[in-house]
Amino acid sequence: MTGFNTKVTPEIEKLTQICKDHTTIDLSLYGKYDVKRGLRDINGKGVLAGLTQVSNVQAVKVVDGKEVPCAGSLYYRGYNIKDLTAGFVRDNRFGFEETMRKIRTKFLYQHKKNGGKVLAVTSTVPEEGKTTLAVNLAIALAQDEKKVLLIQGDIRRDCLRQYLDLKSDKSKSWGRCLAEGGNLEDTIRPAGELGFQVMLNEEKVLRSSDLLMRKQLGEFLESMKEKFDFIIIDAPHAKGRSDIEPWLARSDMSLLVVRQNLVLTQYLNDAIDMLEDRNSRLIGCILNDIPGRGGILNLGGYEYGYGYGYGYGYGYGRYGRYGKYYGHYYGRGKQQGQG
Repeated sequence: MTGFNTKVTPEIEKLTQICKDHTTIDLSLYGKYDVKRGLRDINGKGVLAGLTQVSNVQAVKVVDGKEVPCAGSLYYRGYNIKDLTAGFVRDNRFGFEETMRKIRTKFLYQHKKNGGKVLAVTSTVPEEGKTTLAVNLAIALAQDEKKVLLIQGDIRRDCLRQYLDLKSDKSKSWGRCLAEGGNLEDTIRPAGELGFQVMLNEEKVLRSSDLLMRKQLGEFLESMKEKFDFIIIDAPHAKGRSDIEPWLARSDMSLLVVRQNLVLTQYLNDAIDMLEDRNSRLIGCILNDIPGRGGILNLGGYEYGYGYGYGYGYGYGRYGRYGKYYGHYYGRGKQQGQG
C-alpha cells in the first residue's frame, strides 16, 4: 500500500510480546479449575463461565438424590438472574431509574443543606460514564419539575447532540459564540422531549482553556442562576486536561464519576484532590459499572446499586482498598460507559 510502512520493526515485535505476556491465560488453569470454553461440558452439565467465577450456568438439579436435567439457570455472583430482576419485571420498572431517583434525592438534600445551583460532573479519564450521569440527572431533576440547563462543558468534543439524539438546527455552538463575543443565551435550546434545556458545542475550539476563563462566561452563568433551578456542566475529564479548572472555579459543587477497574488509584486520588482544592465542593462520587450492592465500596457516605450488571454508588473518600485499580438513561440505552 502506497504511503504505508508495513515493515515489522523490533519495537513492534517487543510491544507484541508484551501484549502476549499480559493478556494470555495459562491453559493449565482451565483443567485445574474445570473451566470450559462453552456453557456445558461434554456430559451436558453447566460449567463455570469464566476463571473469575462471576457467572455460573446450572443445567441439572438433584431429585431424590440423583442429578436430573433441568432448564438452564444463569447465576451471577451466586444469585439467580431471575431473582435479581424479578421485582423490576413484576412491577414494570427499571433498576437504573430507581438508582437515578435516589441520586437525585441525595443531590437535592446536599443542595438544601449547602445551597448552590451549578454542578460540575466529571471523571478521571474518558469512558467512565460522566455524560450518562449528567444527562440522567438532568432528566431526573426535570421530572421533579425543576428548571435545568445542561451545558456541554468539553468544547474539544462534539458528542452530546448525538448522545441526546437531537437534530441539527440553526443554533450556534456556544463555544464559537463565546469566542466571537456573542450572546450565549441565544445558544440555549430544548433537549427534545427530555424536559430540560441544553447548550451544545459542535465545533471544536482551539485554546479552549483560555476561552473558558473569559469573564463573559462567568457573568453568563450568574445570570442563568436567576432563570434555572440547576445548571449541570458535563465537564471535561480531570486527568491531563486544564479545561476542567475554569469550570470548577465557577461551580458550586462537583460530582466525580468512577468506573470500576478502569482508573489507577493514584490518578483517582489526584482527581479527588483537585476537586477538593478548587472552589467547587466535592459532594460525592458515583461508582459506575458495579455488579450490585455486594460489589459497592462503602466509603462511609452513601451507596446504591441494583443487581443485574449495572449500578451506581454514591459517596466519596480516598481509594485504596482495591489496590492498583479501583475497582440507560431513562429509555435511552446508549453506550454504557459514554463520557
